Amino acid sequence: MDTSTLIEVENLSKRYGKVKVIYDINFKVEKGEVVVLLGPNGAGKSTILKCILGLVKYRGNIFVDGLDAKKKGREIRRKITYIPQQFMLYPNLTVENNLKFYADIKGIARNAVSQSIEKSKLEHFTDKLAKDLSEGLRQRLMLAIAGLADSSILLFDEPTANLDLKRVLEFKDMIRAESKKEKTILLSTHLLSDVNEISENVIVVNKGKLLFRGGADDLLKKMKLKTDIILTVQENLNTKSIDTAKDLLLRAGAENVSLKDEFVIVSTESSRKISVLKSVEEAGLTIKDFRISEPNLEEAFLKITGENEE
Repeated sequence: MDTSTLIEVENLSKRYGKVKVIYDINFKVEKGEVVVLLGPNGAGKSTILKCILGLVKYRGNIFVDGLDAKKKGREIRRKITYIPQQFMLYPNLTVENNLKFYADIKGIARNAVSQSIEKSKLEHFTDKLAKDLSEGLRQRLMLAIAGLADSSILLFDEPTANLDLKRVLEFKDMIRAESKKEKTILLSTHLLSDVNEISENVIVVNKGKLLFRGGADDLLKKMKLKTDIILTVQENLNTKSIDTAKDLLLRAGAENVSLKDEFVIVSTESSRKISVLKSVEEAGLTIKDFRISEPNLEEAFLKITGENEE
């Protein structure tokens, strides 16, 4: 295992009875990296996190900071702050006492409790029972508990799912602050808005299969989604200029070229848009105005998961 690699997953497979839910997944998370584990509900994200923590049996190999998750699960869990989607809060304990309970079992000083309450904006809810909290407040309490330990590795399972917009923004600010401390963060989500806003490093999974690992921009390139360029040119296009322009545009990598009157509409791969624009000028046309419509992450995500469904 490379010294810069903190989490390494090799040929991970998992079955529940006769049903295979994870299929030979491989990926690495480097020290200080923030990675979004992206996939629709039921993609296998939570199971992958549980395997990393050594909470469930699996086939393959997982190493966390050099430790084998099959043999050293308890030691690994001491190194990690983990917030599952369904976090265990004690319903008949107050907000403050839930925090104190978790501080005690983790061996954390009690003064960390008051700091975590303040940081999580829970000062007005310290005496409220956990069972009486709204979903958003329950999530904030879970995040407050996560903040008690100064772990170098943070795992979050759908952390923004039940938060209102203000708390989502606060959570994302917290992630950015933790990443500046060189924490290693792996966060599962089905929300595309969490990509780029939290990190552009993404792992896409669907139906237990890893479909992609890389940057969000790389995902757009991999899916070869088209950029649409709509140009207004100075001249009205005649038959000769249309033929010349179309020929140059196609040679530059354009697809679905449409030319009429003073409009040129071109579809091309994003990486070729500059050469396409240059070819318009090479055709002797003067660009008066242009608009570029880039493909977005949602299109790429829908395409890559849709292909996996087939």
